[in-house]
Amino acid sequence: MINMYMFACILCIFVAVTLFLGWYGHKHTKDQDQFMLGRNKSNPLLIGLAYGASFLSVSAIVGFGGVASGYGMGMIWLVFLNLFVGLFIAFVVFGKRVRRLNQGMGALTFADFLGKRFRSSFIRTATAIIVLVGMPIYCAAVLLGGVSFLSNSGLGLNRDIAIFLLSIVVLLYVAYGGIIAVMYNDALQAAIMCIGMLSILLVTYFVLWGHGGVKGIHEA
Repeated sequence: MINMYMFACILCIFVAVTLFLGWYGHKHTKDQDQFMLGRNKSNPLLIGLAYGASFLSVSAIVGFGGVASGYGMGMIWLVFLNLFVGLFIAFVVFGKRVRRLNQGMGALTFADFLGKRFRSSFIRTATAIIVLVGMPIYCAAVLLGGVSFLSNSGLGLNRDIAIFLLSIVVLLYVAYGGIIAVMYNDALQAAIMCIGMLSILLVTYFVLWGHGGVKGIHEA
């Protein structure tokens, strides 16, 4: 019972901080350009954390953990491919070049960037359609991951109520605070994920150390 109350308090604090960052984003958004791009309120570390949280998110924290329980250590290769291809190559190989090209174009979205880069309204429209169709599906999967976590946390939340509450919180800080609120919230969640994953790793090794060192832990 104490753990349930503690979890509920932590959840309330997290939601409050999330909404505060939405307000912070709103206060520092002066025009459409800042709402979409957050100029002068971003830095490489913040963008990196935000991208990592958006790209990995519930798939790494909930999905990979569950699948790994069935497939074992082989899941490390999938994690490596996600991190190397999805993060490292995207930032190191393409990141600086895309940013340099876009500085002279003033594009507000990725679809807008591709359209201006190749001078094609077809590419702009096709990319926008792909994003329009794909992003809601991805967001729905992320929300369902959060709902699964909340409904199994001991709070006794109905799944429909949980997804409604999560959707409202996300809608408020995204629509009110723009990209600045999104970046700061994602960076916060990325930091929580990193601390959580590191803690789980260290605790797991500590608890299973009696199984015969690292090899025994991996077999266990």
